[in-house]
Amino acid sequence: MKNNMENYRYYQSKGLINKDQLTNQVALYYQQQNNLLSLSGQNEQNALQITTLESQIQTQAADFDNRIYQMELQRLELQKELVNTDVEGEIIIRALSDGKVDSLSVTVGQMVNTGDSLLQVIPENIENYYLILWVPNDAVPYISAGDKVNIRYEAFPQKNLGSSLLRLKLYPGLLRQHRKC
Repeated sequence: MKNNMENYRYYQSKGLINKDQLTNQVALYYQQQNNLLSLSGQNEQNALQITTLESQIQTQAADFDNRIYQMELQRLELQKELVNTDVEGEIIIRALSDGKVDSLSVTVGQMVNTGDSLLQVIPENIENYYLILWVPNDAVPYISAGDKVNIRYEAFPQKNLGSSLLRLKLYPGLLRQHRKC
């Protein structure tokens, strides 16, 4: 292309072509050079974009492989948990002390979470119960050790827990404090 332009300059110097023809040829040369540079730049951008896309494909492939691996691990963990819970359909719960089940806090089929209270265990052989209660000052002269007393709880209104009063203690400091009020 450049040789062609140089030939046109030579022809113009010999008088074979006029100045307008040479100017048109020079303009055509520079326009084609500009087009060539533009195409070259676009080619470089396309090559860079191809490299970027290939890199993204590699990265996403690795990400997908990692996600597949994580999901596979999660699936295996869930299968292991399922096998552990399905062993004869029973789960053994160990109490911290000997005793008997007093009350259940859940029903059959109810969902529970870690740390939920399932039941209440009370000791099996309770020899003595101790009850500490406060009586009004004006009732103190009418009670003494060995008296029979009936104990009722609001939680168990139908039960009458009768017993003998074994020991009666008076705390004078409390009596004085109560009288000041």
